[in-house]
Amino acid sequence: MKVKIATGRAMLLAVCLTPMRVASATSAPATDGLGRLNPRSSVTGFLQACQSQDYQKASQYLDLRQLPPRYRDKQGPELAKKLEAILNSDSGFNVLRLSRNPEGDLSDDSDPNREHVATIAQGGQNLTLDLERVTLQPGGPEVWLFSQDTVAAIPNIHTPTTPPATSSTASP
Repeated sequence: MKVKIATGRAMLLAVCLTPMRVASATSAPATDGLGRLNPRSSVTGFLQACQSQDYQKASQYLDLRQLPPRYRDKQGPELAKKLEAILNSDSGFNVLRLSRNPEGDLSDDSDPNREHVATIAQGGQNLTLDLERVTLQPGGPEVWLFSQDTVAAIPNIHTPTTPPATSSTASP
């Protein structure tokens, strides 16, 4: 009889404690160490990394998942440096126009997971540089990265040889 009671108490204790463990595991919001939780903070972090010439860090603001992993370490910083030059050469780009809302600016695109950053005139066409809200790993936070199509376009965008002396940066 004592064995049944002890077993029953152990099962009751396990059942009672299980929801508390699940609740505490899901109640903490996922965070991102690079501050890519809204469009403005993501672009600001990218520009600050570039200003510090930390292009490896800046590449973490680009969605490089379309590149084979063995090429990301080399091509990521090169793409980040080129994107920095593109944004600095665009007199219409202003990071202060980007949303601080984690949901982004829902009025600028029919896709709520995209945010327009800049429009670049190239060869008589306008190219839109966008961020996209993605989840990089299961259970991780949603982060804003320069979209895969923006990253794919970077090598084909030509910039003037002399960019403006200042870039449009601000606090996130």
